[in-house]
Amino acid sequence: MDLVLRGVATVDDVDRAVRCGPGLRWAAMGPHLLYDLGGGEEGIRGHLEDLAGVKEGMLRDLATWTTFPPETADALAAGLAAEKGERSYEELVAERDALLVEYLRARRERRRDAT
Repeated sequence: MDLVLRGVATVDDVDRAVRCGPGLRWAAMGPHLLYDLGGGEEGIRGHLEDLAGVKEGMLRDLATWTTFPPETADALAAGLAAEKGERSYEELVAERDALLVEYLRARRERRRDAT
């Protein structure tokens, strides 16, 4: 939300970045296991050794506000209206559910093929 409110990114930018980046991987494995894999043979220790500075920088750059600024709902609603376009609530729910079912079926098939 802070990125949208500061004008760093649009609602669609943030949603796309998470959906196509960590969200996609987190659907397959949780963040800690992925961090461990990202550290190569060194595992989580290698990950932290290589990326501790970057991650600490990200933590410092996170929003410092602890209550929602007054413009939060309006800014997010405007961005979401653009992202949703003409799709209704029901259409979005059906799209989400269909994607989740497809993902779960693909994952089940993958596990079945591995055995």
